[in-house]
Amino acid sequence: MSVTKRRRGLVLLSLLAGASLVRSSMALSVPRDLTDATLNFRLAQTETDPSAHHSDAWAYQGPPAATWTEAEGSLLRLPRQAPDGLKLVALVIQVGRQRPRPVLTNAVTGLELVGALGLKLSETDVVKPSPDELLTPGMRLSVIRIRRVVEKATEVRPFETLIKYSKDLGVGETQLVTAGRPGSAVRTYRVTYRNGREVGRVMLTELVLVQPVDQVMLTGNVNPAHGSQTGQASWYDFCRVDGDYAAHLTLPFGTVVTVTNLDNGKSVTVVINDRGPYGVPGRIIDLCDSAFAQIAPLSQGVADVEISW
Repeated sequence: MSVTKRRRGLVLLSLLAGASLVRSSMALSVPRDLTDATLNFRLAQTETDPSAHHSDAWAYQGPPAATWTEAEGSLLRLPRQAPDGLKLVALVIQVGRQRPRPVLTNAVTGLELVGALGLKLSETDVVKPSPDELLTPGMRLSVIRIRRVVEKATEVRPFETLIKYSKDLGVGETQLVTAGRPGSAVRTYRVTYRNGREVGRVMLTELVLVQPVDQVMLTGNVNPAHGSQTGQASWYDFCRVDGDYAAHLTLPFGTVVTVTNLDNGKSVTVVINDRGPYGVPGRIIDLCDSAFAQIAPLSQGVADVEISW
């Protein structure tokens, strides 16, 4: 374990095997009984940040614990006051992905403790609670290492399967018109890591190397049992094939559906060739833009409809 101490222009406190603390004006602030072997604390020299606010802050850092609770258990054995009457604070700190450790310090704020421990903070690192918050006994202090980098990767661009309805095919029959082929692209991402784990990825640019080729299938009318539903219809940006098509969660591909706007009575006939819409309660069908425009303005976004097949 380690103890850290900052004092401009002076040699840091050190602990030789079996020896007591070096006698100095700052050593008086550190209780002698902290060197008790049963506490497994010892003194070590650590480089510190010269920009830290409190030049006389020091910190004893105990052994790593498996959990916060285990580290907090070690705090019960630590003193709360130094021989010279200085008030001490015992708390637990976790830095990045390291395990939590008990700490005894004379630092007043989180920022002072970070300096006393010799930790270097980047502009993106986060100290919780706030680095300016006053330290209190038993506090849990976290130093979260945040790293943002730009990464490039060559990735596969999958092809889409487009389904066309054909009256020339029997019920349930399908025919491959064009075989699909995946493409590839070089994508640049801004990736955010939190304590070494990826937590965010935003694509910045994409350079297409090979365009994917869509797979085109013909299918006959599946002719499911007649039925109807009432709910909301939404629309998607464009239809990849000529004609009026839609997405439904369960109706078989090729099903011919009549969609009627309950507010104005306008209707459109579409063929199911995709799945969706997902995640919106009450949303029952997703129309291509050309189909939706026949029953409501696109600016409306959604419409109350009845669908029948």
